[in-house]
Amino acid sequence: AERAVKHGKPRPRRRDVALALVGFAVAVFSHEIAVVAPALLLLRPREARGPRTYAVAGGAFACVVALLILRGCAVAPSTSYRFDSYPKWLLTLSAARYLAENLSLWAWLPGWFGVLLVDKPREHIIANILCWFAVLGVGVAVWRFRDRDKVVAMGALWTVLFLAPVINLVPLGNTPVAMHYLYLPSVGLALATVRIAQRIFLRSRMRHANAAAWSCVAALVGLLSVWFVFQRDSALAWSDDVELYSRTAHNYPSNVETRLNLASVLVERGQLHGASEALEQALSLA
Repeated sequence: AERAVKHGKPRPRRRDVALALVGFAVAVFSHEIAVVAPALLLLRPREARGPRTYAVAGGAFACVVALLILRGCAVAPSTSYRFDSYPKWLLTLSAARYLAENLSLWAWLPGWFGVLLVDKPREHIIANILCWFAVLGVGVAVWRFRDRDKVVAMGALWTVLFLAPVINLVPLGNTPVAMHYLYLPSVGLALATVRIAQRIFLRSRMRHANAAAWSCVAALVGLLSVWFVFQRDSALAWSDDVELYSRTAHNYPSNVETRLNLASVLVERGQLHGASEALEQALSLA
């Protein structure tokens, strides 16, 4: 898409525009998250936009419209998402809290690691409202700060843009918190985090001695090293089913479905005593 709207020589070829549109079409039929992709092109500076920018963005939106028409003309298959049973307004009200939970998952994966995550939005009405106030407050602060540091603003915008379609802001009823949702948003999170660290370093270097500034750098490197080890450890948990479900059960003691899956895996491995314990815990929780 970037090549298709690029100005200068060599001139963009029609093939690039076509490839961009095909990419958007494939993506939007795969997952609703692609709806946000064309908006990124419109964030380009006004002087950098051209007819091809609007051609690609317009074509991508046309793909979305085609998808909506197809879904409107036929009965959509059941998604079987566990959140489908909740009222739409309640899902939207919970979106800010789900945003915070996804960010918490990225910041400290060992404590929030899990699969088949469940939630009961009705039990968190006050938390939902408070999270909306917090998100709006941070949004206003970033908006006012945008001219002072466009890198942080871009990182924040990128993060929210790619998380918005999956946190039930538009109440699709999908599972709103998941490890794999963070693949794209983490680009913005990393960008903003590193930029903030750089600003702290430069400010401390101006106000204090170089030793103090480099001490901050050493502390940051140490923190990131520990973070990386834990992130890698959590990623490796996906290579073993027992570890995957056991860790989820530890982090989310009330998750019934995880214990059922753990029991199933243990039965396959012939560990019947452990499977029996997992089933008894699941029955007790249910």
